Amino acid sequence: MTAGGGVSVTSQTQNIRMRQLRIELQRSNGIGVSPPGTPTVVKSLLAEGDVLVENRIHDQQGLVAIDRLSVPWLRVEQESGTVTAGGPGWYSTVRADELPMGEIDMQRGLGAVRIEFAGGIAGNLHHREVSFQRAVHAVYGMVTGWDESLRFDDPQPPPGTVLLQCQRLTALAMGRGAGASTAPQRSTLPLGPTVSVGKANVELIAEGNTEVRSDRYAARAHRISYAQSKDLLILEGDGRTDAHIWYNASGSSWQSHAAAQKMKYWRAQNRVNVESGAAIDLLNTARSR
Repeated sequence: MTAGGGVSVTSQTQNIRMRQLRIELQRSNGIGVSPPGTPTVVKSLLAEGDVLVENRIHDQQGLVAIDRLSVPWLRVEQESGTVTAGGPGWYSTVRADELPMGEIDMQRGLGAVRIEFAGGIAGNLHHREVSFQRAVHAVYGMVTGWDESLRFDDPQPPPGTVLLQCQRLTALAMGRGAGASTAPQRSTLPLGPTVSVGKANVELIAEGNTEVRSDRYAARAHRISYAQSKDLLILEGDGRTDAHIWYNASGSSWQSHAAAQKMKYWRAQNRVNVESGAAIDLLNTARSR
């Protein structure tokens, strides 16, 4: 079943706009005949042409978050939860609650993320995971309004902004944080993710020529992972090239540098632990990149 000529689908929490929507229905037997009274089951959906998905998430106090996704096409397999999308595209979220890797004062504004990618998206709604692929640029920071957006190439980003670039960025929702609502708010549309209100512990994995920059540190590695529950960065080299991190030593304006095949960096403590490979720790040296 196909609808074209410009399609807009709306529910209480979600709006999706596209040029064409293809819907594949689940067949009950080999000839596609269903018994009388059998409800129609959607097998997969394919949205094509300037696809824009917007989710607005609310709790008892009001608007909590706005998520937006823009891609050339988007496919959702209902039973397996598999999601794929083409590139180039972008994803953004503006939230009134905490974001992973954010170093911002949430009392002064809203947390925001914008991710741009060239290669597309692969993920799974049931497993709550998504990967952005090829030439990925992400920016985390603060905005003052729901319709504001961050720019990766901003020459003067707001204080606390985190910039990241890599070849693949994967986000995994590991569980719900303390105090989160136990009743998830679900979208009534079959296209697009199920949305849960409340914080989740998120793990981020950036791979391939990865760089991260913020006010307090800068890192370069083949692979950098971040565990929100521990506020911990793990940096790994590729076996030939070490991972590097530059960070401000506690109580000093000078920069420290460490390099090794594997390191851990606790952001709150501003502490580095070298696990494997050759290591350098140069205190009171200027940053050299």
